Amino acid sequence: MENQNSFFARTPFSQQRAYLLWLKVTGVLLALLIVVLLLISFKDYLAYHDLLLQKNSLAGTVAQLDEVVRKKNRLLSQGEQHNKRNKQKIYAKIAQYLTEIEAILIPGVQLVSFDFAGNKLELTGYSDDLTSLITMITGLEKLSFVKESDLQQIGTDVKVSNHKLAFTIVINL
Repeated sequence: MENQNSFFARTPFSQQRAYLLWLKVTGVLLALLIVVLLLISFKDYLAYHDLLLQKNSLAGTVAQLDEVVRKKNRLLSQGEQHNKRNKQKIYAKIAQYLTEIEAILIPGVQLVSFDFAGNKLELTGYSDDLTSLITMITGLEKLSFVKESDLQQIGTDVKVSNHKLAFTIVINL
């Protein structure tokens, strides 16, 4: 008792079979399409999940590296403070050395420059005569911080009036 106005009632049997076959094929293709889309989505989900795990792992690594950088910066700042204190001690020693050297300078001897490197102090200057220079060298050797002094260079400087003696003395500390 089919309704005479229904689609199946009006179409011949062979068309009905073709239509049912078409519906089945379409249903299978639709189901296959849904399965493929689900697989692609699942694959993308797995890739996303893997990237999320990598991100979390990298965040942990970055946090560890940040801690290492903080420690390094802290150590560098402590080292800079230590170097600053050492430089201040060295500058104080140099000032003390120069004060002691200034105390033994005699008239006729002028110091022009000094250079402090390692355990050596290099003094450069002029002397009116050889006697004044020898007297100053003798005074230098009596200073407490001098291990030995060595007259490196002596000569007459033409640029200075009265032909003063130019000298360079290296003091081992």
